[in-house]
Amino acid sequence: MYQSSMKTVRTQALLLIATGLFLLTGCSTVEAPPEMSTLAKPETETFHFSNDVEIDACGDFGVRIQNEGMVKFIGFFDRHGDFVREQFHVNGTGTYSNVSNGKTALFSFHYTFAFHEADGADTFTGLPIKVRLPGKGIVVLDAGKLVIDAETGEVIFEGGPHPFFYEGFALVCEALS
Repeated sequence: MYQSSMKTVRTQALLLIATGLFLLTGCSTVEAPPEMSTLAKPETETFHFSNDVEIDACGDFGVRIQNEGMVKFIGFFDRHGDFVREQFHVNGTGTYSNVSNGKTALFSFHYTFAFHEADGADTFTGLPIKVRLPGKGIVVLDAGKLVIDAETGEVIFEGGPHPFFYEGFALVCEALS
């Protein structure tokens, strides 16, 4: 009995808080989410990858990139089979190595990439990349949420640090030099 009444109190409190937040934000209407019966079953596919390549991205020296990971794709469609949204959950680890001096940095990535057909936005959420040098710590940390207009490339929303997005591979070159 006690546990049941506590659940009821918690539920009522959450509803009260949600209603208060709704009113405080000035919302007067809410678009109802599509009913589950109006959505087709999502398509999913999971695959693993591994790479071992050498690139010339650092001018004075080449970089060997070795990585492995997993990608889970989820495609969402409406009941007519029309594309609505796609998501990629990407996880992996690897190394960047300066082929001239042997200096190596470790990297990892754990993020979700989503494309929404309705608004044409690409969204990256999570940890697109973290690079660290053994004995020195993290040298690049790109994390949080980044929403980009897929057509123009304009950043619509940014939460968290995104140096790799703005400065690119130059940060890795600097760490490996």
